[in-house]
Amino acid sequence: MSLVSRSGIFAHAPISQVLIIATIIGSGMKVSGTRPVPFINSIIFRFGFRGLLEALCAVCLLFVFRQLERQLSSRKFGAYIAISQAATAALQYSLARATGYRSQSGPYGIIFSLLVLFHFEVPVLSKFPVFEYDVVSDKSFIYMAALQLSVYSGLRSASASCIATFVGLLLTSRSLGGFASSG
Repeated sequence: MSLVSRSGIFAHAPISQVLIIATIIGSGMKVSGTRPVPFINSIIFRFGFRGLLEALCAVCLLFVFRQLERQLSSRKFGAYIAISQAATAALQYSLARATGYRSQSGPYGIIFSLLVLFHFEVPVLSKFPVFEYDVVSDKSFIYMAALQLSVYSGLRSASASCIATFVGLLLTSRSLGGFASSG
């Protein structure tokens, strides 16, 4: 089964497919120490993570978020990603200018703003009892993977994650005419 086929795992999710491939290639370039030269490579390089486990966690999260693209449509999903990435980059740049502190590279803006959208758009399918309380849902594992990604590189990744989560909350807020359709 081909990744580009319409009946494959990326059916009706072409933007998710591009994000995952860019993250894999960009992370491979960073791990191997390759420096970006042409314009396209420098764009892909920005989607890379410095560690393999960090990249694997991010790819798994992006793979889960492809269902958001199917729910929203590729056009709306692409607009959400473009706006969230631009806003996150602007806030990270402002933070760097104000404090001199650089945040972690990688698509944190996309992943953590999509995590907020995931929280609002994807319903809980099942809950698992833990000590006789239904506190763990099927979505809890996604949140735990995101938490792992946010603390992977300490304060640098945590700040990038917090900024992106803030942007995601702004984009999904009803007072701003956000992207979330269900509450």
